[in-house]
Amino acid sequence: MAARTVWRRTATLAVVYVGLCVPARAETFPECAERAYAQAASASQEWQHSLRDVLAKVRPDLATLATLEMKHQLALIERRHAQFRYLLRTNVGRVHTREGLAMFRNFDWTEADARVLRQQSSSYVAIERTVVELERQGQARRDWPAMREYVRTSLNPNPQFQDSLRRLQERERGIEQLLKSCQPVA
Repeated sequence: MAARTVWRRTATLAVVYVGLCVPARAETFPECAERAYAQAASASQEWQHSLRDVLAKVRPDLATLATLEMKHQLALIERRHAQFRYLLRTNVGRVHTREGLAMFRNFDWTEADARVLRQQSSSYVAIERTVVELERQGQARRDWPAMREYVRTSLNPNPQFQDSLRRLQERERGIEQLLKSCQPVA
């Protein structure tokens, strides 16, 4: 009986030891890149909501347009994320993580890419329609130039705006760090 207990303990310890020695499945480059892009998209979405909130608070007369423009920007973010996922599936070599967040987000996208993605995804077609429609609605409004001018010239000193900008920049610094760990296998 004692020999059997010793054997079980030894076997259990061996299994645990081997389990600790075998590394967990490493994240692949596409998985890491998607995680980084999802975080960047989330940060941009949060920024758009915050910008709309600040505008609606300081310029209630622009609240409706600010909401419309936020929806437009969110649709653009969604469209870009769909494009990014397409590249991860079809041409991961066009996804660049070594040049920083700006280059990572601003990947090359061609009309040929868009044509193929439209053929593959009805949801992408719907996103594209939404982007165009929201842009048309916003630019057709008479208060569009006033909002653009206010954002360009007067919003920067607002403390709520500055706080939102700081949060965005902090999140983006974290994403930059994540990108450093998302390196393609050579």
